[in-house]
Amino acid sequence: MTQRLSRTGGGGGGAGTVALGLALVLAGLSLGGFGRFVTLIPAAPPSALPRADAIVMLTGGDKRLDLAIALLETSHGERLLISGVNPQASRADLAALVTPDRADRFACCVDLDYVSTSTRTNAEQTARWARAHGYDSLLVVTTDFHMPRSLAELGHALPEVTLLPAPAFPDPADREAGPARLRLLVLEFGKYAASLVRMRLS
Repeated sequence: MTQRLSRTGGGGGGAGTVALGLALVLAGLSLGGFGRFVTLIPAAPPSALPRADAIVMLTGGDKRLDLAIALLETSHGERLLISGVNPQASRADLAALVTPDRADRFACCVDLDYVSTSTRTNAEQTARWARAHGYDSLLVVTTDFHMPRSLAELGHALPEVTLLPAPAFPDPADREAGPARLRLLVLEFGKYAASLVRMRLS
């Protein structure tokens, strides 16, 4: 009787130990994955950006639009796709955000994607646009922390196209290490990891 109880107790302890071990392994993998993810985030603006066939900007703050239009104006790409535009924002609304000296460039060479509602659909719509124009290389404009997931999704949708990151950086105060920045990066890492799993299973 004592032996039977002892064996049962030992089995329960073993299961708990295994569960704890698995939890620690998963936590370690998550921390390691997060560390690798952080290294993929651009640390500073590149000293010079290469030219590409075209430019795609994933919608967000004004800094993204300023950078994307500046790249278009300096002939870093022949056209610009702004992907994921709010349906309530008209072309005129977006044009109003551009400085007057860039208005002509916006009028002639900017395409708007009102369909996309996520980074995944950004990539799908960008793939259609790039293939329709026969582009072989794209400059990708998005915020620094969003770049790893954007490149992963675009690379999955457009494996034949060369993707060149053109990160737009938030104000220095917003990039300082702290609880808000850490929370932002952890949330983005979760989305990035989920995207990688989905793409591997698809």
